[in-house]
Amino acid sequence: MDGVGVVGIEECAVATVDADGTEYESGYFVVEGNRIFAVGAGPAPEKHARHIQRTDGRRCLATPGLVDCHHFYQWATHGLAGKGEEVAL
Repeated sequence: MDGVGVVGIEECAVATVDADGTEYESGYFVVEGNRIFAVGAGPAPEKHARHIQRTDGRRCLATPGLVDCHHFYQWATHGLAGKGEEVAL
């Protein structure tokens, strides 16, 4: 981890979506490039924190790999409701 393009989000709720369904009420995750490098409870440990650009994630929920499909569906079908048209997604 060389610190280039490394971002840490701290103090956010984290739903890891791992096999155990691990969640942290207040946790962190560190992203290097396009990969999650570390995740855990509390603030990022010093071994990660000294290399990252820190971002405050209070009042936020981190859910890796999930997309809010509700809003995507609204965007994809905007203006088509009520016209008798079927939309294939």
